[in-house]
Amino acid sequence: MNIIVNGFHEVRQKSILDSIFSLDANNSGFLILQDENYSPVYHGIKNLFVSNINKGNYPIVEEHYFASDFLVYIQNNMYILMNMMNRIDSFTKRTTLLYEEKKSLIYKHFYFWYSYISDHIPNFFITSNIPHDIYDYVIFLTLIYFKKTKILYFYQSNFNDIIIPYEKEDFTNEQILTAYKQQKETKLLKLSQIEWDKQVRNVQPFYMNSKIITGNSKLIRLKNFIETISIKKIGNFISNRVNKIFYNHKTNKLKQEYKRNSKKPDYTQNYFYFPLHYQPELTSCPLGGKYMDQSIIIKMLDDLLPDGYRLYVKEHPKQEISNRYIGFYSDILEKSRKTIFVNKDTPSSELISHCKAVVTITGTAGWEALFKLKPVLLFGHNFYEYSKGVFHIANERECKLAIDEICVNKYSFDADSIKKFLNAVELHSIHGFIDPVYKNNSIFSYDESNRNISEYIKKWIKENQNDFKISRR
Repeated sequence: MNIIVNGFHEVRQKSILDSIFSLDANNSGFLILQDENYSPVYHGIKNLFVSNINKGNYPIVEEHYFASDFLVYIQNNMYILMNMMNRIDSFTKRTTLLYEEKKSLIYKHFYFWYSYISDHIPNFFITSNIPHDIYDYVIFLTLIYFKKTKILYFYQSNFNDIIIPYEKEDFTNEQILTAYKQQKETKLLKLSQIEWDKQVRNVQPFYMNSKIITGNSKLIRLKNFIETISIKKIGNFISNRVNKIFYNHKTNKLKQEYKRNSKKPDYTQNYFYFPLHYQPELTSCPLGGKYMDQSIIIKMLDDLLPDGYRLYVKEHPKQEISNRYIGFYSDILEKSRKTIFVNKDTPSSELISHCKAVVTITGTAGWEALFKLKPVLLFGHNFYEYSKGVFHIANERECKLAIDEICVNKYSFDADSIKKFLNAVELHSIHGFIDPVYKNNSIFSYDESNRNISEYIKKWIKENQNDFKISRR
């Protein structure tokens, strides 16, 4: 089979790769891994490394010119693609990459994958996360354009030890909705009970207490630097340090601006609560679609909320200058009538407890709100969009209707409906962790988690293999 596998970057997840590539004796395609420090070998499969291809460094292929409709297709997706390129700013601590530089790199990705896929249509594309880096999102878009490849990707959900599998290009899994409608049991299953207890105790997500990882570890970067030391490397190192100093300086100025424009919340007011997403991240791009720019949501809510209501907005405590700019908060307040930025040290659990509703693109705050029986305005796609209490917002009309229902208490959901949803998700998901960062909070070992993931992937390939010819061992 011709296959592209992206992810499963940890050596401790190798058994997942082994199970995928053991299904056919005549594999061809690519395995994309983080860097050359871990490079398993599979017959017929070429390894690519994120550390190289993120810079546009691909193997030499005979590049094809873009068909005119494909060029239009790229341009129609350029807003999301350019937003995704902000991740490079975050990785490199540099905010001076020009628009034309970013666009050129985007085209480098497209030229390689469009040319390769034109000549070698893959049977399968399996990726361990929702495509959200520029290279894997370009693969994703190109495969969708050709409409001949079965796609499978995963999401480590807000529900601990629950991995959601996806096959659709719009980041939805309606099997959860179907299962929820059929679910009658309110006695919680094992993982559902653990999640329920955690949410009732207001346990803060572990990643809020840890540093956000935006690239290779310092040890790996140092090792790579020493092994390839040169005058050019030394020059780049100095340049990167200078970029980081300026980047951190701008981030500090941004934080000072927020502090000047924020205030202590008044819980006697009626308010909707909007905790901003850390950006750039997949929770807003691509999962937010047209609503990835959070200032657009703020403007909409500021206009649509009835008199007597406020919109409390809280910046993500780890947000940096990337995806913001000096003056971001001041510009919002200058044009708003009902928006109030609240102090960063205000506990999110308190803001949720006292609010009328939570507003989010796809965030954990929306998931937490359901356990407090608070309604949620969800502007993107996440697995809990199918739960009662969630208003999925696709346009301003739906937003207005949701606000009206919430403000007059027309919505209806209770603890039993949340328990049914938990059980439905647990029964129709993969149990474990696909992102190793979640291992410390898992009840599963690597062997158990890998086995659950592998069994799902093998079953999925077998169910779809009738569309292709796969030679058996």
